Amino acid sequence: MDLPGPGLFLTVVLGYPRSRATVTRGEEIMERERLFAGKLIKVDRVRYRHRPWEVATMGEVAAILAVRRGDGLVLLVEQMRPAIGGQMLEIPAGRVEPGESPEDCARRELAEETGYMVTSLESLAVFYTSPGFTDELVHLYLARDPVLLESPPPGDQGEDTRPRWIPIDEARNSRDAKTLIAIQMLINEPGAGA
Repeated sequence: MDLPGPGLFLTVVLGYPRSRATVTRGEEIMERERLFAGKLIKVDRVRYRHRPWEVATMGEVAAILAVRRGDGLVLLVEQMRPAIGGQMLEIPAGRVEPGESPEDCARRELAEETGYMVTSLESLAVFYTSPGFTDELVHLYLARDPVLLESPPPGDQGEDTRPRWIPIDEARNSRDAKTLIAIQMLINEPGAGA
């Protein structure tokens, strides 16, 4: 996903699907300079009429909260996050690959990171993680009663994830924003509970 074109920004209100996003006019982009291009992010210096900004282009992510209706446990993964220097307990998530839909990405990430599959997904929200400096857009899904795969697909090379079924109250202790948003929506939304 590239940075928005001249003067266009998307403002996504938590809880509303992307199709209901509000489009507003912003300042025109006067120039753009690529400062860094890595595997996961690109950083541009973007100049607007009034000032320059450094913007991280990260693209789209799909994340999935899986819940078992029988006991209300939620499926999280524990994995190393070098940016924070430690382990993080969070919902499965990953980058939407070119040509892949966010729904297919959510299913793929659930299978790769946990060994479970689901047949149906419910869209919970579409939101920007930190629009002050990045365009990262998260598609958040809810899945009920996932089924353990007999032969799960291999995960990303070097990714060490450990799936854990935990009570929702314990999941609320996560320090990961997308996980906290998903848990809160599961607790608050009518019909979204276990």
